[in-house]
Amino acid sequence: MSNNLHDYLLAKDPDSFWRSWAAKFGGKKHVVSVVDGVQNAKTIAERFADLFEKACSVNNEAVSDKLRKKFLTECSSYVATTGIKGVCIDIELIDRCIRSMKVRRAAGFDGIEVEHLLYSHQILVVLLQKLFSAILSHGYVPSIFCRDVIIPLLKNKQECSSDINNCRGITFSSAIAKLFKMCILNLYQDFLIISDLQFGFKKSLGCNHAIYAVRSVCEYYASESSTVNVCLLHMSKAFDKVDHCALYIKLMKRNIPLEFVNV
Repeated sequence: MSNNLHDYLLAKDPDSFWRSWAAKFGGKKHVVSVVDGVQNAKTIAERFADLFEKACSVNNEAVSDKLRKKFLTECSSYVATTGIKGVCIDIELIDRCIRSMKVRRAAGFDGIEVEHLLYSHQILVVLLQKLFSAILSHGYVPSIFCRDVIIPLLKNKQECSSDINNCRGITFSSAIAKLFKMCILNLYQDFLIISDLQFGFKKSLGCNHAIYAVRSVCEYYASESSTVNVCLLHMSKAFDKVDHCALYIKLMKRNIPLEFVNV
């Protein structure tokens, strides 16, 4: 039933065994049959679709159109003054990225899991290399890379579980699309350096590190008998609301290669 259970049993580790057992089979699943007063499954699904679509739509159409026109104008004459000459996705890079992918994750829309890539015949890596190289050369991404599965999860279990606004969406992407992104990030990571003061969406950093930084600053000034004023700004759906054209313009200001922008 579980590789973890098997490993803990062989290692004669009863504490870990029963913790793993309890995590998988011990708790009662919280099933919600009514959402916003609606019981029909199709209607509920449509409401969630509307909720997630609204979360990823622009706040201001006029500003979005202005940014898009600016991007198209600049992109038509864009030539990176610095870049990586002759960049390519080779077999070694793909193989290395596959072996670093996290296993036991839900499959995306295509039903392909990381384990399929990890334990497949070696010829698959060769075929993926041809596919990824073609994507990079032509600046064309297969449409299935943009087809994902979004499922709702409760934000706060202490609040009303039938309130649709108490849910957030998580996305299951294609394993092959994830692999392509990993290859791209490896190739162009030198152009994607961000501020040391950013803690979100960075490897090995998170909320605890941000709290520690704020607390350390406050304690320093307080120890010197200074008054500390803290301003907190909550940006709702900040990640979902990023305007793509504004992002592309910022990438071009960093002289990132054109093929990256096209992809």
